[in-house]
Amino acid sequence: MADGSQGPPLTAQAGAVLLASKTGAPIVPLGWGADRYIAFRSWDRTVLPKPFARIAVKVGEPLTVPAGLKAAGIEEYRLKLEESLKENYREVWGRFGIKSH
Repeated sequence: MADGSQGPPLTAQAGAVLLASKTGAPIVPLGWGADRYIAFRSWDRTVLPKPFARIAVKVGEPLTVPAGLKAAGIEEYRLKLEESLKENYREVWGRFGIKSH
């Protein structure tokens, strides 16, 4: 998740959107989940798949961000990115019957 180094967890930060606006590169939302993993006691509960775990990956539709966005536009695309990432998160973890890790 593009939740930044300080969180909060599962909340996309604006940096990726700003960078995409400046470079013209699309943002490709990606999510992954595992059936067996270790969850660290960090603010975002970082996970590490265990050996031989089954892993699911979902690549979302690329998000093209217009050039020269101002604050309101950046927020609009940040929310679009966040929703796409959360959808990927729910789908891949849901494949293993896990609502959240």
